[in-house]
Amino acid sequence: MVLTGRLGTAATRSATATATTSCWTWTRPRPRPRLLPWRVGFRSCSTSPGPADLVKPAPKSPSKIIHKFPGTRPVPYTRGPKAVGSRYKGHYYLLLPDKKTRRPVPGPRTLIVPMLIQVSILGTATADTPGVCIVLKSNDTRYIFGHVAEATQRLIVQRKAGLVKLRHIFLTGNIDWHTVGGLPGTLLSAAEATEHLRAAARAYNEKRREKGKAGKEKDPRSHGIHIHGGPNLTHMLAATRNFIYRKNMPIKLDEICHDTRGTAGTTSCKPDWEDAYFRVWNVPLTAAGPSICRTPGSSESLVPQKRRLSTSSEPDPGDAARLETGQVSDADRSEADRLIRSSIVESMFSMDGKDKTPNILVPLPLSDVRLPAEMFVRENNEFIKYEGPVPDPHNPQAVVFVQRQFLAGSLARLPGTQPCFDSMCYIVKSHPRRGKFDPDAARSYGLEKLQYRLLTSGETVTGKTPPGVIVTPDMVMSAQVEGQGFAVIDIRNLNLIDSLLARPEWTNEEIMQGIQVMYWSLGPRIKDDSRLAAFMQKHSSIKHILLGQDVSPNTLAFTSTAEQFIKLNAIDPDRFPLTVFSNKPSELSEELSSVAEVGEPSAAFLLAPKPGVVKGSEEPLIDTTLPAREVMTNAAIMSLVESARQRIADPAFLLQMDSAERGMPGRDVEIVTLGTGSALPSKYRNVSATLIRVPGHGSYLLDCGENTLGQLRRSYGYEGADEVLRDLRAVYISHLHADHHLGIVSVLARRHVLVGNTKPPYPLSVIATTNLLRFLDEFNEVQDFGFRSSSIHKVFTTRLKHKSREYECPRRVAPETTAGMHAHQKSGLPNVDVCMVRHTPEATAVVLTWPESAGGLKIAYSGDCRPSSDFASLGRGADLLIHECTFDNEVDHAIAKSHSTMPEALGVARNMGARKLLLTHFSQRYPKLPVIGGGGDGGEVRNEDGSLQFDGPILSAFDLMRVKLGDFRKAQLFVPAIQELLNETVEGPEDVGEELDELLAEQ
Repeated sequence: MVLTGRLGTAATRSATATATTSCWTWTRPRPRPRLLPWRVGFRSCSTSPGPADLVKPAPKSPSKIIHKFPGTRPVPYTRGPKAVGSRYKGHYYLLLPDKKTRRPVPGPRTLIVPMLIQVSILGTATADTPGVCIVLKSNDTRYIFGHVAEATQRLIVQRKAGLVKLRHIFLTGNIDWHTVGGLPGTLLSAAEATEHLRAAARAYNEKRREKGKAGKEKDPRSHGIHIHGGPNLTHMLAATRNFIYRKNMPIKLDEICHDTRGTAGTTSCKPDWEDAYFRVWNVPLTAAGPSICRTPGSSESLVPQKRRLSTSSEPDPGDAARLETGQVSDADRSEADRLIRSSIVESMFSMDGKDKTPNILVPLPLSDVRLPAEMFVRENNEFIKYEGPVPDPHNPQAVVFVQRQFLAGSLARLPGTQPCFDSMCYIVKSHPRRGKFDPDAARSYGLEKLQYRLLTSGETVTGKTPPGVIVTPDMVMSAQVEGQGFAVIDIRNLNLIDSLLARPEWTNEEIMQGIQVMYWSLGPRIKDDSRLAAFMQKHSSIKHILLGQDVSPNTLAFTSTAEQFIKLNAIDPDRFPLTVFSNKPSELSEELSSVAEVGEPSAAFLLAPKPGVVKGSEEPLIDTTLPAREVMTNAAIMSLVESARQRIADPAFLLQMDSAERGMPGRDVEIVTLGTGSALPSKYRNVSATLIRVPGHGSYLLDCGENTLGQLRRSYGYEGADEVLRDLRAVYISHLHADHHLGIVSVLARRHVLVGNTKPPYPLSVIATTNLLRFLDEFNEVQDFGFRSSSIHKVFTTRLKHKSREYECPRRVAPETTAGMHAHQKSGLPNVDVCMVRHTPEATAVVLTWPESAGGLKIAYSGDCRPSSDFASLGRGADLLIHECTFDNEVDHAIAKSHSTMPEALGVARNMGARKLLLTHFSQRYPKLPVIGGGGDGGEVRNEDGSLQFDGPILSAFDLMRVKLGDFRKAQLFVPAIQELLNETVEGPEDVGEELDELLAEQ
């Protein structure tokens, strides 16, 4: 093919088309004045060509316009055509930022030493709060150090840690789900709180303008959150791109991949990060031991077998030579992968609406170019503007390059990565503050009061006594007060201790000066290592506080819900069995107990103005007898409880119940509502998760919201939760909203530890949408939790039976396939039928039907949806319907949010012909008690004319409630007593109102 064109100075054009490269040869005819015609010859190529396929060009001509792309350098990059939407396979060019043109980030202009600096323990690692978390509080800013594990956002709400003031998160340890499992949820909660703050600020400003008041208005802008952590931080967050995106709160990531001080012989005292308040030194610990190989089945690695922190950021000297021959160096490829990941994160959280994704050069046939467009051809690693005819009548398929923006959000798959087992730790100190000003000394020099401020700001002034005397700040101020600080050390494996002992920071007096306390996050068996006690003894002047599941007691972290649950247990102990907890810490060795102590929840240490322990700051332990005694002494409640108990003991009632339950299969099937809230976890309700335990046929999870594993452990204990996981047959995820699936990784990871390399009798089936399964597969490269093993069977909801007349999904529903129809036979599942429902594009509802050996039990689960006639038809005659009830009777809200009200849920149950109904997924506006309508005995719901809206037994779910299918009518008898209890203690909707008022007042 030959392309004839012109090389000149025509106007610049732009284009957004996509493609990948082809092969070509340059030939140029004799130059002509002004406009020079030229040709490009192409040779066919059966395989995907790259830069090395270019034929050597003709000698250069001065008339060629070489395009340099200022500030960037083109690098060949092949990550699949789906990344750019191309119908061709091959290379395109990613414009990487030129390292030489990068500008250093300026430091803070004004150093501020807050009057009050306090560091406190937020999480101590319990059954339902698995992470160790430290909060640093200054005047108007919050910093988190440690793990942002599952349930962190709920813990922040419980202990009023100041979510709207959160600015920085410093993640300790290595990046895996244990350390960052709560990060997506925390970001969503922070974005929600930020939106409330902005709305409150706008309303305040508008009110002042209406009153004609002048003055400074409240700033409604978001400061965003800056997240610091080790390798794979960006990959983890980018993997959530299909369900975490908040444009109202910018996120900045600092993935720490370089060790600035090494392990020995380094004397640098410069902090790795600082702001106007604090300085932070990174202390990475390198895991010793054999090399850890790439996860089987993962994509091609771009890093060594084990990903470690690098001690040098210098480029490889051979990079330039490899680029000249069309090869891409490991450094450039890693940089390109990093840029792709960070661009995805920026597109997820970009607040100003401007995409900050990189540009790429995409090869495109001339016939596909949409004008106006700026086009280039490539010769000898240089790009030359093409300004010939478009399209070219002689060669319409000739290929040119066009520049376009990389569509980060449309990337089908992230670049591959490796697990990193190195641990990140930190040393934190405030800035030094000036000494106390001495006014007597200032007067002795004849200074005026206006000069005092200049001296305190560090300037030199001229005095009058004696005349013309030069007065410096040190002449009228006491000595500078050094900054105070703390350290957070994270050791989850014994092979990190040698690296800890070899770190140069511990012998650097300038860095260690002023360190008052060390918080230790310890993994299993770490506390018994004698080297740890010896290190603490060497630094005995520092207060050492130990945290972790191996040392901290399994206390009740969520005191509000614990007190409520104890009261419910006093009313109906069969449905609300007491949870598992312990207030006794682990015993420390005599050597360790002499230099360290176990940390307590909310225990605070004051760093300024005077360092010391804040007495009485510890979270008080719950006296479990008090809530129960409160119920026992309430005559109204106990009267209703006694009436229910008498009714249950009445033979006539038992006979009536047996008659109503005749023919009901699975009366011993237990339903455990692990999470009954919606959107965000609250003090009283965790997010969605329901466990179905079918004797002889395994356990099944319907949705798996954040901290589902913690709820299991709180309800059954560690060993009991492990038994449930061993018996787990399937996890069904209804849709991609985060409150329905952020707990699945920890569930799969724990089961992987329990199962190990053994082959279980039945694989665990994960039934979910394509995007969720892709997220799990991408995160499996960061942490191998067995998702690619044969013990997990992946079932796409688009391959099961569908009925979707009512709501057409934007993506075409796949036809019924053999694999979908018989998925249950491969994994020991019951029959699984799903239908599309109106909520999100891929939202489904499910009906599970067990075989005759289980009595033909049939359970229908709605997920999140508007009322669906297809779902009612699919679940016809279900023994149990579990339906969402986000709103009481607020139809407008339900329609706007694509949820259901209580009457609508009852209507679905009636149309389905369900025998029993369990309501769940309640809005935060009902923190304790969902309003279940007017009712008589047993909590029946009636219409205005007295007729029943649904003639079967109805229950409203509470967190950790356990009810057997045959006991619904017994449980109903206690509903009036529960209503009486919660009506007396009901609170308003949970929000961040107090924090917002406080923050607005500070502004």
